[in-house]
Amino acid sequence: FDVKPTVVPDPPRDEKPPEVAPEFTCQFPGCGNELTYGGRGPKPKYCADHKKSKKTSTGSKPRGTAQSEALASQATDLIIGLTDIAAIGFMLVGYHETESEISDAQDDLRGQMYSSLLANPARAKRIITLLGGVTDATLIVALLGFGIRVGSSAVNEYREKKASREGEE
Repeated sequence: FDVKPTVVPDPPRDEKPPEVAPEFTCQFPGCGNELTYGGRGPKPKYCADHKKSKKTSTGSKPRGTAQSEALASQATDLIIGLTDIAAIGFMLVGYHETESEISDAQDDLRGQMYSSLLANPARAKRIITLLGGVTDATLIVALLGFGIRVGSSAVNEYREKKASREGEE
């Protein structure tokens, strides 16, 4: 008995398998993206780009964002008010460079605080609750600080002009 093994030739490598049309395609006009179907539930009609969203958004911000922004802004303003009080305190005791540093750093601090509080509205509410009573005091101190800054500049300017007039005589 002489048995020869059967040899099956490999298909040529340059041939591509025949393309099969996708089972489901997006029905949005002009799209035609392939859709996958897992075999359960309704068959898909639209791709992820064209299917209707379950959200009823009108293109505006998600619900609660405006309130979160308002809380973050209010809490940030209260904290910046406290740094204003600190700056005025340093200015009153003659630490003008420290007051200047605080004033210069406030913009960065404001941005960082706002971003942090926007991500955590509950923390913003706590800050508002804790510092809300300080608002009137902060306003008064801010106005006093403004007056002191303007007043000190006016006094210095007056002294300079007086000295220059006396030097001319």
